[in-house]
Amino acid sequence: MIVYKLTSQNMTTYNNFEWKIGKTYTTSGKYDLCSPGWLHAYESPLLAVLHNPTHGNFENPRLFKADTLNGKIKRDNDIKFGSNKMQLIKE
Repeated sequence: MIVYKLTSQNMTTYNNFEWKIGKTYTTSGKYDLCSPGWLHAYESPLLAVLHNPTHGNFENPRLFKADTLNGKIKRDNDIKFGSNKMQLIKE
């Protein structure tokens, strides 16, 4: 499934987690959506940008197209989205 991921200018997210294009990341897919068990993204680029001030709050964020690679999916009211597997495809 194609999703959209925001990062800081140096391609980091919460707790300075570093992302790299082409690398596959996998988590447990357990617990709440806002736990370390999920990789967060958005189902459209517009949602990513609109929710940045309250979710990531990145100054001058970078937007990436990503793939969930058929991993587990978890949603919260069609706003928050998580997968236990993700790979950045391109900026």
